[in-house]
Amino acid sequence: MIVLIRVDERLIHGEIVYSWKNAVRYDSLVVVSDEVAGNEMRKTALRIGCPQDVKVAIRSVADAIKMLNDPRLSKYRTMVLCEDTVTALKVYEGIAERPEFNVGYMKPREGRQELTKGVHVTREEAEAIRRVKDMGVKINLQRVPTAPAASYEKAVEKLKF
Repeated sequence: MIVLIRVDERLIHGEIVYSWKNAVRYDSLVVVSDEVAGNEMRKTALRIGCPQDVKVAIRSVADAIKMLNDPRLSKYRTMVLCEDTVTALKVYEGIAERPEFNVGYMKPREGRQELTKGVHVTREEAEAIRRVKDMGVKINLQRVPTAPAASYEKAVEKLKF
């Protein structure tokens, strides 16, 4: 069962392995990134940061979708991590489950506007969130589980694309 799909450019880090693990009680992580899946050094670094009791898979988008649709995964509580909302949209389009969508951290950079504290999006990234919402998925803008979630509907109103 997929318990959460989260966007966080940092992928596996302290908040993921402690705060989010306690909040959603996952026992497996699936990192979805075409770039990371092909980079052995990054894969090793991400695995090192994960608790030993958590199964970790780092897959390309296509391979992650196959894995997430495999009925054998249902015995795990899986959290999916993506670096951006466009990748997360591809995951939602490829799977039957509709777990909550948490947008946690996307740093400021050229072409991005602030959606909420710690979440900056381009027009394409904002559109990906809207398309996930249109699938009936609950959207959650929240960096850590102990902080209050920001309203997606209110946050998106301030974008000026």
